[in-house]
Amino acid sequence: MNAMYKKYFLGIDGGATWCRMRLIDDVGTVLAEAKSGPTNLYLGEDIVLTHLQECLTGILKRAGLGVDIYPYTYVGAGMAGAESLSQAVWLQGYFNDFADFGYISDCHIACLGAFNGGDGALFSVGTGSVGWAISRGKNYRIGGWGFHVSDKSSGAWIGRKAVCCALEVYDGLYDSALGAYILQQFHTNPNAIVEWSFRAKPMDYASYAPLVSKYADAGDATATRILQRAGDGVSTMVKVLMHKASCDKWCLVGGLAPTLIPYIATDIVAHKHPVHGDALDGALLFARHLSEKKI
Repeated sequence: MNAMYKKYFLGIDGGATWCRMRLIDDVGTVLAEAKSGPTNLYLGEDIVLTHLQECLTGILKRAGLGVDIYPYTYVGAGMAGAESLSQAVWLQGYFNDFADFGYISDCHIACLGAFNGGDGALFSVGTGSVGWAISRGKNYRIGGWGFHVSDKSSGAWIGRKAVCCALEVYDGLYDSALGAYILQQFHTNPNAIVEWSFRAKPMDYASYAPLVSKYADAGDATATRILQRAGDGVSTMVKVLMHKASCDKWCLVGGLAPTLIPYIATDIVAHKHPVHGDALDGALLFARHLSEKKI
């Protein structure tokens, strides 16, 4: 069938670590997926649009389609940083050739996908952390204000605690195999850690999170304590989020989800539901909503 007689939907998950896209046709068939670099809006126009273009070029190539589908394609995007940069005119302009385009926060589309557009609360723990709930047509958020002032229990938060542990081991405050190992990576030079911290980004800190999990499994008390504090943080935030939204079910997503489950309070885990779909499913639901407004 000629492209001009079809309707397409493009879902975008524009996160702080990567950008993902999924293209489907009007009957829901997945035509292609693609992935590129980070598209957090705070990175600025040049970086974000470069990675969006890389992803879009890749998805069209994989689908065997061309730019002639743009006028028949509805684009729903979840973009990291959208809560604060809700008037990114340059982003709207990039999608001018499409049938319609809209963007909301990346955690919002993740919640849409997790509950298939229904009500519920979602907590995401990856490099950063954030909670989002949808209930009775309203949205609720907790956390996710950025590494320097928020993102408790995230990979970056856990990794920072691990790096602090290395310096405390060097100072002789206590013994920890985790701290000793990290210290060795910096040639037992605390000044090297300090210099590294000046240029380290959240992803750099988050790279130490798997190491914390490894040492906790091996019985290191400090590593276990870090993960327990992270689990306690998730428990508290989820409890508050569900109370705010007056909902009784939640989902946990993100790369650190399996690691933190054993450290989350049992009464909170009891209300945890399986995830229905991912963030791209949520973005595609949003894209379909844009299409329905046009009919």
